[in-house]
Amino acid sequence: MTLLGKGALVNWHDVAADDQADFNAWHTHEHIPERVGVPGFLRGRRYRALEGGPEFAIIYETDDIAVLNSAAYLGRLDSPTAWTQANSRRMRLTIRTAARVTCSLGRGLGGLAAIYRLAPQPGAAADLRHHLSQAALPRAIRRHGILASHLLEADAAITAVRTRERDLRRCPDGMVDWIVVLEAIDPEPLKAAMAELGDLLARGAQAPLDVAVYRLQVAIRRSAT
Repeated sequence: MTLLGKGALVNWHDVAADDQADFNAWHTHEHIPERVGVPGFLRGRRYRALEGGPEFAIIYETDDIAVLNSAAYLGRLDSPTAWTQANSRRMRLTIRTAARVTCSLGRGLGGLAAIYRLAPQPGAAADLRHHLSQAALPRAIRRHGILASHLLEADAAITAVRTRERDLRRCPDGMVDWIVVLEAIDPEPLKAAMAELGDLLARGAQAPLDVAVYRLQVAIRRSAT
């Protein structure tokens, strides 16, 4: 399993061009280190869009989903730093999803990632889950240049917990039901794996199905000390 735990928090943000330098500095030097200092957080990474959007995608890996509803984590969300408050107010769009890791395969982090946002059609979840976890994602990592593939499924109740940090953002948070991630070393194998993933709508995903291609900007792991 290339994701380090059984839980994940996935966020997407749009930030105005004039605010992005401060956003990147804050998120790299304060926010990710703060988050991976919370008990149960294992690694945080940020991506920037090359094709599609939103502009930034962020993945935090946790021991399990319960970490994202823990007193330690919620305490941080209710006590945002001044720098966090400033950047939260500037976010033009936030999609935030606390998720369980259904399937995570591979051998490392890729510099590029295709990140899908989708939901199963009513009654189709079991078949779509089986197709992704037992066929499509294992097939993807057998392709040269693909390092990892993941399926995450949202916990709506944990995602919806109201906090001070959430209230700072100018627009209500969105949520994604399922998330699929393909990680690659180069564009060519990534595009091939995306094509090979097939028609997920025909396999039981609802329309519209959103996908964007991202470049990894930073990954910070919890200190061993």
